[in-house]
Amino acid sequence: MSFVGHIKSWFDRVFAEEEALTIVALILLAIVIMSYLGSYIAPLLAAVVISFLLDGFVKPLVKIGLARGYAVYLVYAVFVGVMVGLVFVLFPEIWRQLSSLVNAAPAIVGELQAGAVHLSEQYPQYLSRSHLDEMFSSASGEVGQLTQKALAYSVSGLQGVMTVAIYLVLVPILVFFMLRDQAAIGSWFEGFLPSRRSRLTTIWGEFIAQCGNYARGKVVEIVVVGLVSFITFSVLGLSYAALLGFLVGLSVIIPFLGAAVVTIPVMLVGYFQWGVSTELLALFVAYSIIQFLDGNVLVPLLFSEAVKIHPVGIIAAVLIFGGLWGIWGVFFAIPLATLIKALINSWPSEAKRANEEST
Repeated sequence: MSFVGHIKSWFDRVFAEEEALTIVALILLAIVIMSYLGSYIAPLLAAVVISFLLDGFVKPLVKIGLARGYAVYLVYAVFVGVMVGLVFVLFPEIWRQLSSLVNAAPAIVGELQAGAVHLSEQYPQYLSRSHLDEMFSSASGEVGQLTQKALAYSVSGLQGVMTVAIYLVLVPILVFFMLRDQAAIGSWFEGFLPSRRSRLTTIWGEFIAQCGNYARGKVVEIVVVGLVSFITFSVLGLSYAALLGFLVGLSVIIPFLGAAVVTIPVMLVGYFQWGVSTELLALFVAYSIIQFLDGNVLVPLLFSEAVKIHPVGIIAAVLIFGGLWGIWGVFFAIPLATLIKALINSWPSEAKRANEEST
């Protein structure tokens, strides 16, 4: 058989069903939309994700007997209240602390340099003074550029206030209509699909269930870890507690790597504030306890029903989907990996078709 014949034979086996072609077309369409139109339809994508998450809180209210309309209004009111609190209370405080930290960055670098010089004097065989001076000279230049970029960003940000305001109004409106008219929107999309779509329905149902459980669990994890970290840092008297607590909360989005990366600013701020002291040791112990409880108590509790994926697969999914779709790809890396696994397991094959025909 020729090469072309092998290709045709493979194509006939893999795409023997119309549903298989539909699945491939939908995947390619999603990739094209996210890659080329993602920045233009960002408010719409954000509204889809938020309404999807909020629907997980609407369904339990409906199950206990509350009419869906009232459940939607109740959940949406809570969502708007949380958004108002974030926009007018939390984010301004985080921005204030971030600006203060950027201004203090040169002093932090100087403190680290003094400590490194002291170590080089004690252990000259391990730390060269010339190498340290070169390294910190480069670091000082980077800090200066960071300060200039932060100032330029704040100025350009003032020019984009109107855009942000439009998003803050547009996204909640879209979320409300998507929550209220979910059934009608779903029926409209189903009109574009083939009438025979049992396998597609199975795959989509599994993905939606996994994605919903994971995303809502991840939001809860972000809130719990961030709030506990903020309270702990405040009790210990650590500077920039709100900013660092916010970063620790966001770090759980990236499995394994996030916690390791955010440890650096937490420990640097503690060292700059207290030096090598019992307070710094207490901060390290408290932060380690938070990370231990998150990984060994909170994560198993929230994601006990999640599909088990090897850590290498998780990291690969984060790198690939994060590179393709940014923060959304990182956030949904595990559900997307689950979708790929479901596609592979459910893909039409000769054995499966023969089994379906016999039944």
